Amino acid sequence: MIDLNGWPLLKLALTTGVITAIINQAINWVREYYKEKGVNTRCSRYSALRLAVILEGFAISCADDIAEMDMYRHFGGEVGRKSRKLPLLDQFPADIDWRVLDPSLSTKVLSFHNDLALAQQVIGGTYDIDPECGPDACLDQLGICGYRAWGIAEALRERYQFPQHDPKEFSWDVVECLKNKFDSAINKKGK
Repeated sequence: MIDLNGWPLLKLALTTGVITAIINQAINWVREYYKEKGVNTRCSRYSALRLAVILEGFAISCADDIAEMDMYRHFGGEVGRKSRKLPLLDQFPADIDWRVLDPSLSTKVLSFHNDLALAQQVIGGTYDIDPECGPDACLDQLGICGYRAWGIAEALRERYQFPQHDPKEFSWDVVECLKNKFDSAINKKGK
């Protein structure tokens, strides 16, 4: 015969075992979630910083080209150089996981290559149609593209809580140069 007096004890043991298993599994899921979230946060911060540095490098190259073209004009071609092209934007690292970055910033970064292609078309088209206006078109696009690149880099640094890069500490005021050309180009378009 089966002794039914032990049944409540058996029920309690089974229930306790099931509840313990559920709690342990829930704790593991929570632990994995936060571990993965931490990895994604570190990955997104590192990726954002890498992108910001690439965009800042491009912006600095634009400012340098502006300064070279201004010197070329000012000194009658004896110093500086003319340019017909935007500087090259370094390729974005292939290992960046774009899904962990802020989507609005990813959109700006990823579409920036297309914006540069359009700007280069403006420069090339202006040189083809009116070579005298080509240098002005190039200066305008250098200012617009360089200042936009700097702005995206600043937004990346701000969003992922990195300090802003200040090139004045090392050299000259690149941002002011870009902003002045950007404002000048935008004012021309508005007229």
